[in-house]
Amino acid sequence: MIEGRFAFHPELANQVFGAVDHEVASMIAEGSRRGEAEFVDRTVDRNRLAAEALGRLVAGGHQQQRPLEADITLVVDDQTATTGELREHGVCETSDGAALPPASVARLLCNGRVTPVVVDQHGKPFDMGRTIRHANRRQRRALRAIYRCCAFGGCDVAFERCEIHHILPWELGGPTDLANLLPLCSQHHHVVHEGGWRLELSDDRTLTITQPDGTLFTRCRPDIADQRTRRRTAA
Repeated sequence: MIEGRFAFHPELANQVFGAVDHEVASMIAEGSRRGEAEFVDRTVDRNRLAAEALGRLVAGGHQQQRPLEADITLVVDDQTATTGELREHGVCETSDGAALPPASVARLLCNGRVTPVVVDQHGKPFDMGRTIRHANRRQRRALRAIYRCCAFGGCDVAFERCEIHHILPWELGGPTDLANLLPLCSQHHHVVHEGGWRLELSDDRTLTITQPDGTLFTRCRPDIADQRTRRRTAA
């Protein structure tokens, strides 16, 4: 095996990893359609897939597989976006948590197609009920504004590598609403579905995780919300 190490500007990194994640999702879908066990039960090594995906994109031809238009997701508070200044409690970063200068955001807002995502505390504008089974793109963006990583306490798998989980399962009548959705990495998604662990989400998105024997494992909050709380406390 040959290993490589790269350092990207946050904006370029967001484009590269976005393309790789899209390719990985396609590879998982292909493997699932073929009925390969590691893809069906989501035990496949995603790091290996990511390396293969990068190889596909680089070696597979320029315009044939490379996205012609990058999809860059930014998490920016309204004051920073408006004034161009990052205040003490503000946020200005790419979807994978890399800090971005407000000036770069202003340029992207000027040159790109912008799809704003405004999230209220209840997520009402993004509730889809039983009309769709899987979280749509707008809902994923809203969740990314809340979570930087897997919602399972202590897990640092990036949001972009997570799957969207229904707390009350869809097959049991669970709605595709933000109040019923969480990002979980493949491992913890498997633990919840197959291992009997239980999740309970409160209105303020405090997550209570209970082990199969009923023992409380932990209570945790979204990592971005916790970070802002720590900032306010420090101030």
